[in-house]
Amino acid sequence: MSRATDVYTQISQATARAFCKHSVKQPSYAAIASELREGESLLDVACGNGIGALWYPNRGYLGVDISAPLILVAREEHPDHHFQVVEPGPLLFGEASFDVAVCKSTLETLESAEVALALFKETIRVAKRLAMIVWYAPPLDLAEDNISTVLAHTSLDSNEVFGQIHQNRYRRAPFIEACQGHVLQITEVAPHQLWRIYK
Repeated sequence: MSRATDVYTQISQATARAFCKHSVKQPSYAAIASELREGESLLDVACGNGIGALWYPNRGYLGVDISAPLILVAREEHPDHHFQVVEPGPLLFGEASFDVAVCKSTLETLESAEVALALFKETIRVAKRLAMIVWYAPPLDLAEDNISTVLAHTSLDSNEVFGQIHQNRYRRAPFIEACQGHVLQITEVAPHQLWRIYK
């Protein structure tokens, strides 16, 4: 496992309980919830301690994360929702297994653009109708030859809990290419950027 992965899988219960609690009122949660149709199934990718469960219906909901401490807190605090610990890597669900799949403020924290792109594609793959990606630090629309110069000046601290992990700025083109064949809608939902990928 990578150093970034270790941070999430080896955290204390106290830290897991406090993780991202400040973000519960972020408008992006309301934007996601507004897209859900009654009775639809939802996969919450990298759900953390289940904070999104405050916004999402429990019926048909599954939150997954690589962190057992975070999932333990999610189960304790949201007993009506379902949560599961998963291994890093491909999601072990079939294509179009869920009506909607969501991945919020996670891709930026991964160890490389390649790993982030793989999870981006997986989130789209398991969605039947709609995949939603919420970026705190969205990919940059830059040429390959100048991306490294810009990256050196655009990393942002993630949050007060995991200050040692940085928000990575990836090159935009590969993520756009991964949406080919689908309808991509990008909107600003401060402080985030929301990508809706309709299938």
